[in-house]
Amino acid sequence: MSDQKIRKIEKRLNQHEERIQELEEKVEDSVSLDMELSMPEFVNNECEASTHKERVISISYYLKAYENQDSFTKKDLEQAYQRCGESSTNFSARASEAVKDGLLKVDDNGRPRHWSLTKTGAEEVETMQGEDNE
Repeated sequence: MSDQKIRKIEKRLNQHEERIQELEEKVEDSVSLDMELSMPEFVNNECEASTHKERVISISYYLKAYENQDSFTKKDLEQAYQRCGESSTNFSARASEAVKDGLLKVDDNGRPRHWSLTKTGAEEVETMQGEDNE
């Protein structure tokens, strides 16, 4: 292979490496923007949660995905509702309904009771997020 061909290949390779680096930086920037999403933005805008059950599972998803909190209590839900500017509800009843529907599971039946999101619940939230993007 001639020196000229080698230089041409090296030039194209460098151009590709620069483009890959630019794309990786864009991906990193978009990920960091997602991580700055507040709970109210996520629950009210991303998921457009309109029922208490939708709010409860959206909050549960947010706590796990953005705050690394695997389970939550009634008090956690009360505080999350306040953060989202939502009116109060019977949190234990709403969580129990979500358990009955397979969206949440009881992690600890003691006092205080702890719930966590199931795979089905996570998929439901992801569906809610996708509905406004279609």
